[in-house]
Amino acid sequence: MPLYFTKGYFRIGEDKWLLWAVSSGIFVAASAVLHFALPQKEKGFSAVDLFVLAHGVLCTVSSLLSPYGFFTFFGSREWNMGLLSQLLFVAVYFCISRTKNIGTSALYAGIAASDLVFFLEILMRFRIDPLGLYIGVEDKYRRKFVSTIGQATWFSSYLVLIIPVMAVLYINAKEKKWRILYGLSLCLASMSAVTQNSDCAYGALGIIFVILLWSSFSSNVALQRFLEIVMMTLASWKVIGILQIIFSKKIIQLDSLSLKLSQGRFTLILLVISVIIYVVFRLALKNNRIDIKKHLFLRKSVILVPFVMILVVVLYVVVNSMHLLPPVLSKGWGYLMFNNWWGSNRGFAWIGAFRAFKNEGWILKLLGSGPDTYGPHVYMFLDFSDPTVNHYFTHYLVACAHNEWLNMLITGGVIGGITYLGIYISAVKRYVLEGENDPLLIGYAVSIAAYIVHNFFCYQQVVCTSVIFVILGMAEQRMRQKS
Repeated sequence: MPLYFTKGYFRIGEDKWLLWAVSSGIFVAASAVLHFALPQKEKGFSAVDLFVLAHGVLCTVSSLLSPYGFFTFFGSREWNMGLLSQLLFVAVYFCISRTKNIGTSALYAGIAASDLVFFLEILMRFRIDPLGLYIGVEDKYRRKFVSTIGQATWFSSYLVLIIPVMAVLYINAKEKKWRILYGLSLCLASMSAVTQNSDCAYGALGIIFVILLWSSFSSNVALQRFLEIVMMTLASWKVIGILQIIFSKKIIQLDSLSLKLSQGRFTLILLVISVIIYVVFRLALKNNRIDIKKHLFLRKSVILVPFVMILVVVLYVVVNSMHLLPPVLSKGWGYLMFNNWWGSNRGFAWIGAFRAFKNEGWILKLLGSGPDTYGPHVYMFLDFSDPTVNHYFTHYLVACAHNEWLNMLITGGVIGGITYLGIYISAVKRYVLEGENDPLLIGYAVSIAAYIVHNFFCYQQVVCTSVIFVILGMAEQRMRQKS
């Protein structure tokens, strides 16, 4: 499905959704037939199972009670994240989690497809377009669309789900040939990460590396492989930077953050530091001077320090946005000042969501307005007498909050929102705890954590949300096999 398109970027989202909906329906129907023909003993329901099931039930209830009627079945045009999609997500999850021997084949097929997607993205950022996807697309819009995925944010949400699985496979590969192949895949993914042009990806990459580092303290070999991944990532970024300088007239111009990471000195400094740490670590291993498992305080600090830093940044943004800081400490621009234009105009969508939630009735607060109804619901509560609000919401069709968890608060209510987030939090907890015995579960857990972080600034759509429910299903299937 990530590779599928029919008419370039024209209606690519709807085309992908139609393919996914039909193929998912066939898969669910075939799985149901096999289940009844070859019944298996049910091993009980996990917390993840229950949250997924509750999500399906609550979406159905919210849809039936919704003031927007049949609109909730398909949802907003070009997004199609209505009740039908939510129930298919649930059904696909249960079918995969209850089907034997589907995980490994689906995993390798997914990685092979992603390699092609990433390679094509890199070529297209240098205006090499073998599939003709940019034909008819004005140059000023080309940086917003990549590969066979479509929008840059759709691409970034897909990217951050694949990288953790690749990384864990690399860390735990027993044979050198497989480690080389996984390493090449990681280099392609890293080059795509620094050219995809969506800032959402970098926050998710941060949480990916934090959790992978925490996990790698399980053994000296794991930490060595993690350091190799860090060096490969940074080196891949610098290779892209060099190519961007050499072929400066051929590149599609990207935003400043991506260019700083590929061409700036900071990445080079980090690469040199990581090489030094790697060499020192290898020398210590050679002389039997280190057993990383004994340094538990390092493993704890790996998790604690980044979260403290995030808390400090969030607190600063809140206080700065309320204009409570003295002038010398305040910043009136960028991500450090929340307003309507914050985060590529996400402020409008977020403030609109808060306004709708504040003014709607209690039934809507608890159960939501129905799947994929952010657009028609929030527009009812906007203050169009405000010129900036009037300009933004009349010139752009805002179909979602550009924050999946805030969006679910509006469409699913408090109960539905907590339940939906519970799927991912319970999954991360469940698979991380078991990851010591099955490293691939760590990869799945990191992908899920990356989805949580990335989609704090993004949204449900057919590419990433269909993939995350497949990942959830494969992870749960591995857990069920063990029991």
